[in-house]
Parts: sequence; C-alpha cells; structure tokens
Amino acid sequence: MPTAGTNRTLTAAAMYSLVLPAYAKKYGIDKTSYEWLSPKLLKKSLNGARNELAQFRREISAKGNL
Repeated sequence: MPTAGTNRTLTAAAMYSLVLPAYAKKYGIDKTSYEWLSPKLLKKSLNGARNELAQFRREISAKGNL
C-alpha cells in the first residue's frame, strides 16, 4: 500500500474513528452514550455524499451504523 513516505496505512477518517472508542474506554463511557453523536455524524455523511470532491461519497444511516 503506498504511503507517500509517511509510513501511515490509515486515512485520517480511519484514525479519527479510533479516537472515540479509545476515549470511551479510558473514561468508562458506555457505548449507549454515543447517541448524542448521531445527528452530527449523519449530517457530515450527507454533506460528503453531496460533495463531488469528497473522499467518501456514501451516505450512512443511523440504523446499523451508529
């Protein structure tokens, strides 16, 4: 996998997706407490789906994804 000399194999989005579970584990936050994030994540997904230059153009739904 090409890394452009950075030796990174994850995209920025993939790295950020690991932050929330690590934070929750460190501070003892239950996964059911993530519900407040749903509207924010769905809005970002919708905006990305509409942007021709976005890296990820697939819209997600709350059911089964959050």
